[in-house]
Order: sequence, then C-alpha cells, then structure tokens
Amino acid sequence: MGFDTDIAWTDATFNPWIGCTRKSEGCSFCYAEADMDHRRHRVRWGPAGTRSMTSEAYWKQPLRWDREAAAAGRRLKVFCASLADVFEEWTGNILDAKGNVLWWAPGRGVISAGQTTPGLVRGERTATMNDLRAMLWELVYRTQNIDWLFLTKRVEIAFRLMVESGLYAVENPDLPCPQRNLWIGTSVENQERADERLPELLKIPAVVRFVSYEPALGPVDWRRWLGDGLSWIICGGESGPNRRPCEVEWFADTARQCQEAGVATFIKQDMGPKPGMQGRIPDELWALKQFPKVA
Repeated sequence: MGFDTDIAWTDATFNPWIGCTRKSEGCSFCYAEADMDHRRHRVRWGPAGTRSMTSEAYWKQPLRWDREAAAAGRRLKVFCASLADVFEEWTGNILDAKGNVLWWAPGRGVISAGQTTPGLVRGERTATMNDLRAMLWELVYRTQNIDWLFLTKRVEIAFRLMVESGLYAVENPDLPCPQRNLWIGTSVENQERADERLPELLKIPAVVRFVSYEPALGPVDWRRWLGDGLSWIICGGESGPNRRPCEVEWFADTARQCQEAGVATFIKQDMGPKPGMQGRIPDELWALKQFPKVA
C-alpha cells in the first residue's frame, strides 16, 4: 500500500472537503491556507470565503485502502482532514472542484448544480456541512480496517455536530461510541488552550482521545487530564519561514508527564537547530514515536 503524506503520525490523509476559518493563535501561519488559498487558489479561507468538496473518485480511495488493509492483515491510521476542520459550522454554499454549487437531492445525495434543476424537485435544497458529515460517517462505518483520526480546534461543538449529522443516536447520546474505529483529538498551543479544550474533548465518547500539541507556543501542564481518558500527545513545533520560538524543555516536560502516567508520546519532528529554538531535542526524546494502545 502506497500513500502520499508528510505527516509522520499517520499512514495517510483524507480531505473530504477543503477550506476553513482561523480559530486561534495556532492558526496564524496555517500551512493549508497558504497552500490551498494563497498558492493554488482552490478556495478562499475565512468566514466569507469558500468551501470545496473533493471529487467522487477521491472519496473512493478509503474504500480501496480498507480492502488492501484487510488483505494485508493490518490496520491503517487515516488523518481526516488536514486541509479543513470537519467540525466547522459553515453555513455558506459548498462547491465542487469546478466551482459549481452542491445540492442535496432526495434519493441521490449530494450532486452539483450542473446535475439538477433547483426548486423543481420536492425536497431539493443546497447541501449543508451536516450532509457531508453524514456521508463521512457512512464512509467511516464502511472502512472498519481504518482507524480514523479527527483533529479539531472546535472541540466544544464537535459532539453536537456529530449528533446532528447522525453519528450518535440523539435519543441516547451517552451510549458508547458506535464507531469502533473513531479517534478524536484537539489541537493545543499553550496552557490557555489546554484548559479550554481538553475538558470538552474528554466529554466525547471515542476509542482514542488525543492531543496535537503543535505548534507548541508555550509550556503545558497536562497532569490533570492524563489519567482521565487522554491516550496520546503528539508534539511538534511550528514550521515554515514565520515559525515562532519553541523550547525543547516543553517537549521534554510533556514526555516526562506522559511517561509517568503511561500515556503515549509522539515527537513529530527534530526541532533544532532553528531560529528561536532554545536547545536541541536529545536523542532519547527524539526517539519517542509511540502510538496509543487500543483494546
């Protein structure tokens, strides 16, 4: 199985759609915005921008990966989505790759404006993000040899949107996660974001709950959450020409806290030497590329 991803902690990436709005200080130099908006002009970032669904052929890739994983007798980790936030509350039109507005047609699902005559079919309407999320949950359900990793900065609304788009039963949302291949994570840049987001993350039923501590912009004391359902912390500094200062001790301290609590740690990249970096990650810390144990 061959995959194209530069993200060290996953086997592959899958982007059901493209586009987002900056959420917090970690988004200041967003690589996805720089690439998909400023360089490729595929979408426009921000609340007044655009969102673009990827192609039908692209959506079929995970089905092939699932078959190949089953034949190989292994599980795959797929990060969804590196060019969007699945839990963004976008209310504007959603476009296809050619710029056509997407519609929801009864019995047909999501179709482009070129395939429909809006207003002439009962129940026809423009497609919503919940429509796309429902399609995504079906894909997750159909690919049980894939562990799906969902990472969001909008963790405070993630569970509600899961319920609204059909992942959890509305009548009993406290039931165990019906998707046994679903991992939920949130991004944390500093202590303030940890305090804000981790209590919300731990409310969501999931097989694995994880944190992406990147770009790390300050030290974090994780101890109050490590014994409370947090399974994995991925550490990384900022990359790119505008990267902000980061200190090795932040990662060393995170690794120590995780080791004491028996929580997996993944050091994403060698952080030194770089402008603004204080020190260099020692070899024993750089070697920490652990993954959570799943029962």
